[in-house]
Amino acid sequence: MNKFYFICFFLFAVSALGFHAWAGADARLQVVIDPGHGGNDAGSKEGVEVEKNWNLKFAQVLDKALETAGYQVLMTRTSDEAIEPENRLNMINSSNAKLVLVIHADREWTHTQTGPFLVVEPPNESAAAVVLDTIRPLGVITPAQFHSSLKLAQAIGQKLGVNTSLSDLSDSRGIAGETVSPNGKVACLPHQDLRYLSKPAVVLTPLFLTSASDLKKFADSDALDDFALKVVQGVNDYCQIVTKPAVMPQ
Repeated sequence: MNKFYFICFFLFAVSALGFHAWAGADARLQVVIDPGHGGNDAGSKEGVEVEKNWNLKFAQVLDKALETAGYQVLMTRTSDEAIEPENRLNMINSSNAKLVLVIHADREWTHTQTGPFLVVEPPNESAAAVVLDTIRPLGVITPAQFHSSLKLAQAIGQKLGVNTSLSDLSDSRGIAGETVSPNGKVACLPHQDLRYLSKPAVVLTPLFLTSASDLKKFADSDALDDFALKVVQGVNDYCQIVTKPAVMPQ
C-alpha cells in the first residue's frame, strides 16, 4: 500500500469511527421536569393533601410518558427531598433541555378554581437592553423567550382542552397582541420558579388542592396517565414532532 492510499484509508477509518461515536450519542430532545418543593418544604396544604406529594406524583407519570415518547428527561428531584434553589437553577440552566415543565399543585381561597392552569413569566423591561453577542444576565426574560414559553403553554393547554387565552389576571407586559379572557387558563405572571430560567418554561398546575372534583378525578391512575399523555402531545406540537398514528394489530 503506497503512502497516498494509506493516508486515504486512515482518514476514512477515523471518519467512520467518528460517525459511529456520534450516532451512538443520545440525540433525543431533553425535557426538564421540576416537581416543586420537597423534603421539609411541603408547599401548599389543604386538609390531608400536601402539595409536594402531588407534584412528585405528576412528575413521575410525566417522566414515564415523555421517556416512552422518545424524550430524554431530567428530573430535578426523584424523591421527597429538598433541592437548594441555586442547585435547582444550575441544574436546569446548564442542561441541554429544549423546555422546562415546573409542576406545582396549588390551592385557591374560593374553592372554585379547577385545574389545569399554566403560568409563564412575563418579559421584563431590561430585556430590551440585552445585546445578542453578550452573556445574558440572570433574571432577564427576553420577548423571544416569553413568546416561546407562551407557545409551549398554549400547545399543552390545547391538548388538555382548556381555554388558552391569557387570563385577565395577567401582567400587562405580556398581553400586548394576545387574546385576554376572564376564563383563560394561561396566565402571564411573575413566578419565583421561572424568573431566573434561561429556557422556555411553564408552571403547570394539574390540580388545585382546594378542588374536590380535581382530587376525585386524579385519585384514578388512568386520569393521571391520560393527563400525562396529553401533556406529551402538547410538547410534541411545541417541538413540531409529528407522531405516527398507532397501528392496530391485525
